[in-house]
Amino acid sequence: MSSEIKLATTSTVSQNYAGKASDSFISAALLGASTIANGGLTVVPGIDYKWEIQTLDLSADLVKNASCDFSDTSTITLSDKTLAPENFKVNLELCKADYQATWNALQNGYGASDSLAPNFQSYLVEQVVKQVATRNESNIWQGVNATAGQYDGLMVLALADGDVIDVTGTTISATNVIAELKKVEEAIPDTIRMEEDLNIYVPTNVYRHYVTALGAADYHQGGYQDGKPTQLAFNGINLFLAKGLPSSDMMAARSSNLFFGTNIGNDIEQVQVIDTSATLGDDNVRVIMKFTAAVAFGYGAEIVRYA
Repeated sequence: MSSEIKLATTSTVSQNYAGKASDSFISAALLGASTIANGGLTVVPGIDYKWEIQTLDLSADLVKNASCDFSDTSTITLSDKTLAPENFKVNLELCKADYQATWNALQNGYGASDSLAPNFQSYLVEQVVKQVATRNESNIWQGVNATAGQYDGLMVLALADGDVIDVTGTTISATNVIAELKKVEEAIPDTIRMEEDLNIYVPTNVYRHYVTALGAADYHQGGYQDGKPTQLAFNGINLFLAKGLPSSDMMAARSSNLFFGTNIGNDIEQVQVIDTSATLGDDNVRVIMKFTAAVAFGYGAEIVRYA
């Protein structure tokens, strides 16, 4: 009997994840991005089409001398920005024959069965979830809408906003990291400087160089524990490790001013694992995932962009 016949599907792994199951996988894929998972953004789920970020500004001369008559003492300016998640998909196809030997051995023992291991579909979805989370972390910060599979990230949106405070950056090293962080810190508006959710978002290389600089100065504040970064601060402002930020770029902002929108919790999302042997007569498995995602911010004047 030929090996090709042995590879024929004896049990399918087709699964259409719906409802809470779909929510679980999509949530892990999108919200698993490290910036979101660590609370660096405000998450807005269940967006069917668009969501308006409304902002309200009052003029500085709000308080006036008292009088008997009512008279306006300030100007109220209402504005909004749109958070409009874009549609994305994952379409993956692989041959079961390339994975049968390993997975059957792991689950049943070598030579126990020529059928596909039952937990193979879980493995497939888990791997897709991890890859989507990694891609989403990058998109959050440096995504470019014109590139397939990406939406405009926060650094791109901030560059296009005239209200954002721009600081010219350079290649950061252990010798200049403190001076460059100081440029960002000094550019932060006093109106938000003491807010608890204020962060200076830094990429991995800046975080690493800062730890090195602190060590060189014999000043130990944070670092790494069990292979994971611990909490760091610069002049009392939290340093947030944003792995998706481009190397040597930084941003200062309140987490409540940065938004991530998605369709989690509605009918647009979808996760499927399809064994096509029954319909196409092949030995392939397809993984399909559909979701939406986008980022936006409210007050550009309260954001410092270093690049």
